[in-house]
Amino acid sequence: MEWFQQESFKGCLFVRAVAESGQNEKDIISVSKKHKQWIKDLVSQNCLLANHQDLSELIYTLIEGLMSRFLVDGFDPNIASTLKKNINNLFER
Repeated sequence: MEWFQQESFKGCLFVRAVAESGQNEKDIISVSKKHKQWIKDLVSQNCLLANHQDLSELIYTLIEGLMSRFLVDGFDPNIASTLKKNINNLFER
């Protein structure tokens, strides 16, 4: 959550790179997709429940959305804390 609070926070560099590039920029798109897959895999590895695939997709989407939200609205420690607590609760089930 510290990253969201930094003055230099501008959202995800990989999303910005794809947004700024054209469809012909296959290398940029490929690297960005690999990074996003790495994040998804990391989340999935920590979801040990029977429905881990659904849970990992949900958590990944929450994280991606949180980056956009904090970029536009600014960091909100209450939202960050609540979301972190709720995500951790999902892992404890």
